[in-house]
Amino acid sequence: MIETALADGTSIPVLMLHGWTGRSAHNDARTGAFSSLIDLTANKVGTASVGRSLIGQMQDAGGTSVYTFDYHDASSRWVTDAAIGPKLADAISCLSAEYGHPVVVMAHSMGGLAIRQALYLLEKSKPNTQASDYVSNVVTFGTPNTGSWVASVVEAGTTASGVVKYLPGTTGAAINAVRSVLVLCGTLTTSSMENTGACGILPVALASASSQAGKALRIGSSEIKGLPAWPDGVVVDALAGSIDLEIARTRWFGLTTKSEGNVNTGDFIVGTGSATDRATHSRAIECFYTLDPAAAAQDNIAAADWLRLKALNDTRDYVITSLGDSACFHGNLMRSIELSNEALGVLVDVVDAANADADIPVELRGDWCPQSAGSSGDNCFSFAEMRAEYPDSTVDFYESDSRIPGVKGIHVCLQLDLGVTCATASSMYLDYLPAGVPWNCEMWAAEAGWPGCDPSFTSAHDESKPRLRINLNHQQGESYGDTEPMYRR
Repeated sequence: MIETALADGTSIPVLMLHGWTGRSAHNDARTGAFSSLIDLTANKVGTASVGRSLIGQMQDAGGTSVYTFDYHDASSRWVTDAAIGPKLADAISCLSAEYGHPVVVMAHSMGGLAIRQALYLLEKSKPNTQASDYVSNVVTFGTPNTGSWVASVVEAGTTASGVVKYLPGTTGAAINAVRSVLVLCGTLTTSSMENTGACGILPVALASASSQAGKALRIGSSEIKGLPAWPDGVVVDALAGSIDLEIARTRWFGLTTKSEGNVNTGDFIVGTGSATDRATHSRAIECFYTLDPAAAAQDNIAAADWLRLKALNDTRDYVITSLGDSACFHGNLMRSIELSNEALGVLVDVVDAANADADIPVELRGDWCPQSAGSSGDNCFSFAEMRAEYPDSTVDFYESDSRIPGVKGIHVCLQLDLGVTCATASSMYLDYLPAGVPWNCEMWAAEAGWPGCDPSFTSAHDESKPRLRINLNHQQGESYGDTEPMYRR
């Protein structure tokens, strides 16, 4: 683990989380999901040779401490299993407490579903907190939010009709024997991915097809439908592959082919729509393939330098020989320079915001919005944006307000008047109310000598959450002018 510091000496914890049957461990063999070098691109005109892995990218961002969460042995179990969701929740809680910053999570495939479960458990088990207190951002690579079509297809292959299709001529006892082996392998892999016995000779997706996770990942499964949604306040960037595949049918004794049109297969394991479902932001890279080797050869000739009848990025490659090294393929998404740069950009933005807030107490950082703002983000406030608008602004004090138990008063000087004093017009006065601290405008007004509140936002305060109030600089009228509370997003 390599650790670098922010301006205030702390660092942002980053957690790398693998998917179904995968690994996150970072070793010399580069067997982890995030350990392969970034060496692929969807742009056929260029090449990618970064010389480091996605983990290396995260470490090089500066101001970060990068960890991996490896649950390989339990990775054929569903994300609600005690070895996945609950343990992940504990790890996230520990990291956010240790570093004083919410965690940034990078998740591949089923790992994105595991973090959804973990965030739900954190909110459920820790009163007066929000998921965004523990995790600020999640970047997912090919997460099957609505299920994996390949898991559904593999499941179909374990049925009696599927066995007959893949092993022509098998009937009766032979079919039952094959299905029994796959069911047994599903039981073994669910128990442990490290000790699978003879099932280890099978392709991992087939050996685990009947495992607990293999069944749960099928499109429309009750387990997928039962997962909690992404919680409010956590920013989710969904990255995906989008493979456009031309279907071809052989004619004339195999001498010619006919195109049957194109179909989008996502990253060949997870559909693009599933991978980007309900995300805050999303990006998919596109790749084009064909089942017709002759068509692929014709495209390559047309795009040759000496002919240039077709743009190189418009050519179709033969899927059988090209998919394994495709930047759009499910297992290769973290090797894509386009998607790895997107992930790095998310982390750099988090680091930059933390550095901008270096002299701002941790509990005050982030975006604060009134409930009336809805999803539009209107009338929101952050110290980082304030600092961007007023580079010389300072937080002059942040201390308990003796008049209101539990409340901390804040004075911000946006700019000095003639470089000497901070006039009221150049000041901001705020109140921070931690979770559990009530606000009663009428009571406060009475104690301060005001006859009442107009308006009053007492009923808008949810005491189970931290709140921020921006006080009016000049009170006008006979009654005290209350302001709407803001909640961290």
